[in-house]
Amino acid sequence: MVKIVIIFSDTINDLFLAQHVRDPTRYRIGEHPNVLDLVLTSNEDSISEVLQAPPLGKSDHMVLRFKIPVNLIKDEVVEVRNYFHADYDKFRGFLDGVDWDTELLDKDGLHSHGSFHEILSRGMEQFVPKCKKHLSGNFKRPLWFTKEVDKSIKQKNKYWKQYIKAKRKGHDCASVKWNTFIRVKNYTVNLIKSSKRIFENKITNEVKVNEKSFWRYINSQLNTRSGIPTLGNFEGKLVVDDQDKAESFNSFFSSVFCKENLSNVPNLDKKIEASLSDIEFNVEDIHKLFSNLVLIELKDQIAYSLSLIFTRLFNDQKVPISWKESIYLESNGLLCNEQFGFRQGRSCALQLLDVLESWTTNLHNHDSFDCVYLDYKKAFDSVPHQRLLVKLKGFGITGNLLGWFSNYLSNRTQRRDIDSASHWSNVWQLPFNDTKCKVFHYGRDNPNFLYSMAGNLLHEVKQEKDLGVTFDPSLIFNLHVTDICKRANKKLGMIYRFFKFLNKDGFFKLYKSMVRPTLEYCNTVYNPIRKRDQDEIEKVQQRAARLIPRYRNIPYEQRLRILGLPTMRYRRQRVDIIQVFRIVKGFDRISINTSFEFDIESRTRGHPYKLKFKSSRLNIRRDTFSRRVILL
Repeated sequence: MVKIVIIFSDTINDLFLAQHVRDPTRYRIGEHPNVLDLVLTSNEDSISEVLQAPPLGKSDHMVLRFKIPVNLIKDEVVEVRNYFHADYDKFRGFLDGVDWDTELLDKDGLHSHGSFHEILSRGMEQFVPKCKKHLSGNFKRPLWFTKEVDKSIKQKNKYWKQYIKAKRKGHDCASVKWNTFIRVKNYTVNLIKSSKRIFENKITNEVKVNEKSFWRYINSQLNTRSGIPTLGNFEGKLVVDDQDKAESFNSFFSSVFCKENLSNVPNLDKKIEASLSDIEFNVEDIHKLFSNLVLIELKDQIAYSLSLIFTRLFNDQKVPISWKESIYLESNGLLCNEQFGFRQGRSCALQLLDVLESWTTNLHNHDSFDCVYLDYKKAFDSVPHQRLLVKLKGFGITGNLLGWFSNYLSNRTQRRDIDSASHWSNVWQLPFNDTKCKVFHYGRDNPNFLYSMAGNLLHEVKQEKDLGVTFDPSLIFNLHVTDICKRANKKLGMIYRFFKFLNKDGFFKLYKSMVRPTLEYCNTVYNPIRKRDQDEIEKVQQRAARLIPRYRNIPYEQRLRILGLPTMRYRRQRVDIIQVFRIVKGFDRISINTSFEFDIESRTRGHPYKLKFKSSRLNIRRDTFSRRVILL
């Protein structure tokens, strides 16, 4: 019986099905509650909110209720520009006839921008045709659909109609028509398979540099569309209509927009002597910025005029209204040492390694500590502009460049220690969101102090995701392992269902680009301690290697040799070695003394980078990065 359960469970996992019933559905006196109901779907988001209701009559079996979202999509047709069928030769001739020096003579930056926009719009009207576009997803053709497939399907339908017509009239040619239809139908089926195979190979070949094409194809295959759900406005009413949803969002963002107090703008103590105040706009640099199809085709005709417009806008310290719709700091040493992410040699993984080293050291020394997570209230919607300009000026950005920033930030529109930190946030008008600020207690003998901000107690949590890694009180990261395996299996399920012609090379590219990075992100930080967590990660790769039909029944170790894949454990050890090399050699800018200590007393011959091993009384300290790499 146990073997049957294991086989059934493995089958569900191999088919990447999601079970939505979590709680027992059958209760009997004297017996342990059981889950007797299965609600399996291929898409985890296709069912929401499975609820239990009382049994019917004298039954001991609970009634289940769940919601299946069904979107009624109405077809809407709009006219858009068809840039692929534009007459760019005539468009270029039209723009060559424009004397930009005369056209922009005696005009400031804003009026020059308006004249340029008007001339370009006239050219669009004349030389870029319009076409009708269906906004409904139900009317979109598959991405692999080609003109040859379209033509073959039409021929198949034509021969089918001819056969039906001949059969109804009893003509002797009905059998001939039938044979013709079968021949064209088989050709169409093979053509569709070939088209799908070519398209899937194209995606797998470019997935490493163009991940969007993969997700675009996946989303086009999904049967469910979540869209924007029903909203609740400030009055407590439900908002269903799209236009009303846009108005609700607009009202919300307007309500949280910062109303800055200009009477107490603080001064910035940190200033530098160097300054950045001027920018030169030349034709060559503008050429490099063109990526849009229209701009690339017309770059020789419009680059000069754009250089004139940008220069005038910059000198006038003005920004067109349409622009307002929704290396320098690094080189001058203006970023603090605590700033990680989007900096060379200071990745998010390094920040977490640095923090984890300190935390595990405290636990090793029998010290308890608390971690407080602070969250700015609508940080990206409520930046006080005058205070931002004060900081930019303090960082050496002055002159026309500072004035340009000031104009850009004005009149913007949109289309439809705890106490000391709190004081700082009030001075700079970047308030914390008290409801999202949290405290995490670490240590066996932690007294669990209460923390408050502005009179409100901070919420205590037992798990928190920090820079993509889920932390737990024991620092063994079992919750994080469960999360990444779930996300990796979900991606494998998409590959299994939507890539029907997957070969060995295609599997390699999709697995290495889309699945394995999910498992390996920050693995120097969360390196699993428990055997079952290591096995859970390995099972993801084991299941992935079975996606290729010809290798499905081969043992896992032999499968890895054939595919040339190392185990996930080997991959983690390899990353550890690379990371310690980068730290010791100075490629990653983190203090080596916080993590390692060189063994200067070693009397054996060798290199001067020998690291001293220190014993640890706790497993989490022994298995942390700075300890485990020395034992490799």
